[in-house]
Amino acid sequence: MAGESARESARRQREKAERLLRAADRNERGARGEEATAHVLAALPADRWTVLHDLRWPGRRYANVDHIVVGPPGVFVIDSKNWSGDIAVRENVLRCNGYRKEREVVGAAEAAVAVTRLCVGMGSGVVHPVLCFVKDYAIEGWVREVMLCSTHNVVSMLESRPATLTPEQVHGISLQLDAQLVPATSSALPISATTRRPSQPRSALRPQARRSPRRTPQRKRRRNEPSLLGFVFALVLVGVLIFSPQTITALGDAAGKALAHFMTSATSSK
Repeated sequence: MAGESARESARRQREKAERLLRAADRNERGARGEEATAHVLAALPADRWTVLHDLRWPGRRYANVDHIVVGPPGVFVIDSKNWSGDIAVRENVLRCNGYRKEREVVGAAEAAVAVTRLCVGMGSGVVHPVLCFVKDYAIEGWVREVMLCSTHNVVSMLESRPATLTPEQVHGISLQLDAQLVPATSSALPISATTRRPSQPRSALRPQARRSPRRTPQRKRRRNEPSLLGFVFALVLVGVLIFSPQTITALGDAAGKALAHFMTSATSSK
């Protein structure tokens, strides 16, 4: 049928465009959720808490960690969720509008494990995974080791937990994470604590380029001597073929003088 292939191509392109639009809408919604969580986390006292936002997931190329909060109760790796619908935990299973959300729970726990590897010298139980939902009402609970809260009560939940770190430890962990994590929008790849190279001058990381020795004028002259002598002999040969005996004799005399000049120059340069 005429136009069938073009119509099929148009259908596939429209379906692809619709998928891209849905993905863009999800990303926009997620971005608004991260902004809302960052806004409420700004209420934490800056002299006791350190808050980092939108960092590249350690060990993963295309994933990010929404927020990391370091304070007296420990390190909290927070994943913002801007979901619509009812959030509930039934039989230790997180559900949204009745649908299981096990993948999100596992993802929050894995992000906390990745950040734990960067906290050198800290014992177990210091880093905690958190799912924070953008809601105007309080959410409290746990799904296994993952803490659940909302933008309405995340600050109060963090501040109410018992202190396990000294101010010096909070400062040290904050420096470690700030040095090893990079923004999610950065083109640089993060360096894990196990693969970080010791600091050294940038020049030491580059292979030194080999420089060829400079040729002296004497070497250049010797290199050119064979070609010049060849030119003289070729000139004599041309004379033999096309010129008269008198011309040949004159060319031979000139060649002899040129040869004597080159030999004298070569002897004096040694």
